[in-house]
Amino acid sequence: MNAMDSTQCTPSLSQAIRMKKLSESGKLTEAEIEGILGEVKQKETDRVIFKNEQLYRFFPSTYTSEQMRREILEILKSWRNSNWI
Repeated sequence: MNAMDSTQCTPSLSQAIRMKKLSESGKLTEAEIEGILGEVKQKETDRVIFKNEQLYRFFPSTYTSEQMRREILEILKSWRNSNWI
């Protein structure tokens, strides 16, 4: 497994429980881990994700992630109000 891929994966609670049960039964393999961690987590299906690099070019360098999030939501709210009337 690529070291970068490993550091980017955080199992959900249900994935961690499944891996623990497989480990306790002696059936946890690298392939099992990759399969479990490769699944789309339920909460991720409801997300829109941008890489920071995609957003930084539109904001002052002093903006925090929270400031960018608030600004984006305000822009979207304004756009919705002007376009959906």
